[in-house]
Amino acid sequence: MNEHGSPRKATPITQGSPQPAPPQTPAEGSLPCRGGEHTRQPNSRGCFICGLGNPLGLKMVFYEDAASGRVRADLTVPDVFRSYPGVVHGGIVATILDETSGRALMLHTGDINTFFVTAKMEMRYRRATPTNTPLVAVGWVERMSQARARVKGELCLQDGTVLAQCDSLVVHPQSEFLDRWDEEIPYWRVYSDEELDDAGLSIGRLSLDNNRGPTL
Repeated sequence: MNEHGSPRKATPITQGSPQPAPPQTPAEGSLPCRGGEHTRQPNSRGCFICGLGNPLGLKMVFYEDAASGRVRADLTVPDVFRSYPGVVHGGIVATILDETSGRALMLHTGDINTFFVTAKMEMRYRRATPTNTPLVAVGWVERMSQARARVKGELCLQDGTVLAQCDSLVVHPQSEFLDRWDEEIPYWRVYSDEELDDAGLSIGRLSLDNNRGPTL
């Protein structure tokens, strides 16, 4: 869960703890949106991007590809989030990539409770992102230190055409960001296919005609 300034759901890495091997960084222009088998990541309850109990959210479901060091999500953005007719609002595109790139830290650290917030984010919009169209979001870690990390992401069409890219600096949050995180802990978990169906999803894809959440 990471709109700008929201927690990334992760505990800091303690000094001296073993560091995972750095992931492969997709080469520029290599169409990293094309992925293989993935392991599903947790969802939350209230997040605009991944909250299954948020009736106004995108309810995105993310998957890890350990071999490539990437996190991926398939989604379709309904027309309610448009700017120009048939075009996803640029702020929504940035929010999708903010979440997706930040979630790569979970794969990088092996910890679903790694907390980071976005300190700086640079967006590049290559093409208009269409509404009501199957899309792929992918994120990866460029480098990581004890206190901060540089993460990147891309939003693509299913054929690999790149629509938008982000390059972000994320840091550990101040304590007040986590004051109410305990409320989400019971809901921060990997959900089954049946539970995703109950949320109006089909194995991670957004349903355009169903905005209800699961029974949480």
